Amino acid sequence: MQFNIGSEKGDESFENGILFSDKEKLNEYFNRANAISNIYEKKTSKHGKVGNPVSEHVSHFIRTKTNCDLLMLHINVEILKKNDVDYYQHISEFASVFAEKKEVL
Repeated sequence: MQFNIGSEKGDESFENGILFSDKEKLNEYFNRANAISNIYEKKTSKHGKVGNPVSEHVSHFIRTKTNCDLLMLHINVEILKKNDVDYYQHISEFASVFAEKKEVL
């Protein structure tokens, strides 16, 4: 899994990314994703093989028109090729990365 917020390809930080403003929240998401990836003996990276998309890319349109934070996730092809049960289990666990933690009263 690769997190991409528009930094240069190979940039292993989020500091230079232009598509997501809350770097603290982003690092929290990344750390959660990394913990899940470790269970499956997979790697989670920041801009590992992908970087800032070209200006004609839809990400720039979304960012310009909505002024929202944008995180692009690049899923390992090995995960996409898994059988249905394994694929959906992995995606479900990964989706939990973005679930907001509820405070216990």
